Amino acid sequence: MSIEKRVAIGLPVPHTTPLEAALHVAESQVFPFLKLKILETGKKQTYDATIQVSPSVHKALTQAYAGEEIVIFFDLTSVYAPIGIFSGEMVECIALLTEAKMMSPLSMWLTVAREKLTRALSNQKGEEIEATNSTTETVRKAREMLRAAGLLAEVDANNSIFEIATEIVRSGKRDLDTTIYRLGMAVYWASKYSGQSLIQSLEDPTQMYLKFVSDSEMIKNFKSIVEKMKEKEGEVRQGFVRTLMCFVIGTYLCNKALVGGKEK
Repeated sequence: MSIEKRVAIGLPVPHTTPLEAALHVAESQVFPFLKLKILETGKKQTYDATIQVSPSVHKALTQAYAGEEIVIFFDLTSVYAPIGIFSGEMVECIALLTEAKMMSPLSMWLTVAREKLTRALSNQKGEEIEATNSTTETVRKAREMLRAAGLLAEVDANNSIFEIATEIVRSGKRDLDTTIYRLGMAVYWASKYSGQSLIQSLEDPTQMYLKFVSDSEMIKNFKSIVEKMKEKEGEVRQGFVRTLMCFVIGTYLCNKALVGGKEK
């Protein structure tokens, strides 16, 4: 199994018996790797750390996480293990949407998200997210991408997801990019947790792929995304396309909520 497959978003590999599961865990090649030292400061905070590794470890990690940057997240709902890592699949999708100017650069996102995190830990309500000059254009881009993938009609017909997006956007608890990320993951995990997809068309990534890469507007306006889809194969491509479209749905609905749900 390739490294890329191992770090893709997903539940643990199912096993037929408890003994098989135990054997799988016991034999897994898992090693302690890095110690992070966290210091309290009243001054300027840091948002990145650099570590030096051997060529073989560097190659393995950059392949797994789509580059030299690994994104660590903080989960306030988890009591025992609040820190985790974005999969390489997610990092690639976020980078592509950043390049398309539909999400913020990571350095900007981390800065704003850290402020929201600090407020949340202090039980302080933050300011509501406001629309910007680029909001309407982001809605248009995301709308076109969903249309090309054959998802738009189904997404627009699902008022419940839009209501969730509107509630979160207005809550003041998260920044826009984190809201997009979490809504995208909510759509992604719905079928895994409940057995029923919020957007049924997401369960056919091959069909989404074929429609998207054959659309002339996507080839013209989202060349990097089309090329990234084409360079992947088999299950890896299916997982990537599904993850990307979940993020596009999040981008579309959260920005749409900022303009009051108006079709632009």
